[in-house]
Amino acid sequence: MVEMIVGYGHESRISVYGILGMGGIGETTLAQKIYNELRIRERFHQEMHRLKDPDGLELLMKRSFRTRDEANVFSDIGAKIVKKCDGLPLAIKVVGGVLSSRSSKEEWERILERRWSIDGLPEELEGALYLSYSDLPPQLKQCFLWCALLPQNFNIHRDVTYWWIAEGLVKEECTGPIHNIPEDYYHELIKRNLLQARPEYVDKGVSTMHDLLTQLGQFLTRNEAVFMNEKRDRCPSSIRRLGVGSAVDEIPSIEEKKRLRCLIVLHHDTCRSVKRDIFRKLVHLRISVLRGAGLERTPASVDYLALLRLLDLSYEIKELPGSIRNLTSLGCLSVFGCTKLAALPPSLMRLTTISFLQIGNTGLAQVPKGSSRQRSRRSGSIGAELLGNDILSGTLTTAFPKLELLEILDMYNWQNWSLSMDTLFDNTQQQSLMPCLTRLRLINCPKLRALPDHLHRIVNLQRIQIEGADSLQEIIDHPGLCGSRLGTTSP
Repeated sequence: MVEMIVGYGHESRISVYGILGMGGIGETTLAQKIYNELRIRERFHQEMHRLKDPDGLELLMKRSFRTRDEANVFSDIGAKIVKKCDGLPLAIKVVGGVLSSRSSKEEWERILERRWSIDGLPEELEGALYLSYSDLPPQLKQCFLWCALLPQNFNIHRDVTYWWIAEGLVKEECTGPIHNIPEDYYHELIKRNLLQARPEYVDKGVSTMHDLLTQLGQFLTRNEAVFMNEKRDRCPSSIRRLGVGSAVDEIPSIEEKKRLRCLIVLHHDTCRSVKRDIFRKLVHLRISVLRGAGLERTPASVDYLALLRLLDLSYEIKELPGSIRNLTSLGCLSVFGCTKLAALPPSLMRLTTISFLQIGNTGLAQVPKGSSRQRSRRSGSIGAELLGNDILSGTLTTAFPKLELLEILDMYNWQNWSLSMDTLFDNTQQQSLMPCLTRLRLINCPKLRALPDHLHRIVNLQRIQIEGADSLQEIIDHPGLCGSRLGTTSP
């Protein structure tokens, strides 16, 4: 039916298509699938939502951040731009993002006269969409194209910045922590309307990308980046970034994709049958996201990934191998939602490169053993053992020396948290507690009673975000609390 409807398109005189059948055989489901089909939305959605010229001009001025007085000055040239956008809201929004950094009519004129397309670009991607991409600085272009690898309607969290860092899209500067740079990129993409912040998150911490913008990014990177979510999708031999969705029957053979730098598998249970040596030849892999991929254990060949910087094993993983210590470049690790994960290996604490650690909704019965006893999550307590206090360097003891962001999420039975290191070391040793940590996020920990007394030892902590911690009765005095966000979790 999709082929028939799209084939006729707007030239058809048929205005209503009916689906007839006995009740309960799936007419509603079929109608919903047809409506959700990308080709249907590409052909008809924009045609149904064209703005009249005054409304389009008002939207353009709003999205380019013009004052009322400025709107009067720019109204003539603005009206021409709205006409060139054909009244389409998305087109007007992204052009507004381009114009937001232009303060003179002459600059607006130059935007109007610029070429808004390239040869070979599909018709639905021409015009304002391509203009908005071509206007980006080189580093933002790369981050935009990276987001286009993700599936449609995917919730892009602000922590995607760590993925960009892992891919090598961000160059470190001397002015502060490296994650500050891509976070500015993230907010700039929102400002330019290339990412759409979800309104229920007041801090713009979660966003999405419009389907057509995703399609634009995927077209521009079609020879080196693919998100496979259809049976007909192909995996080019020159692939550098590969995403695999649940609609694909099986994960393609990737053993010979030696240029592969990024692998993302989302909620696809055929990973259970992948070969143990699947990663042996992927020596350039920097990002491996196996989220809900049906893996109970990581493939043994993960040890070969000396350049791996980000490993996301969220959901289903039962065990982390002790050989994780061989991932000497690993900067980000996530084990969220691994309800059967009973323990973290002590060797994890030897990874002094970790800058982002996400733990939440796990089955942890024990945390890595330092030089003290283990604590039990089931007893509602977490102690200093989580910090990896077996990391010694001469007389200086440092727990997670490069950790910048610590997220503890959905720990519904957690009551007590201690950061005391006094029982772990003798009095002659100098103790340094996560010296690079700048952000702490505690989300959905409803039984947590208090923040740890030794939090003041984390001297560079700048931002503390606490949500869904209804039992938290006492907030200690810490400079980082000036930038705290306290409240209930957004829906």
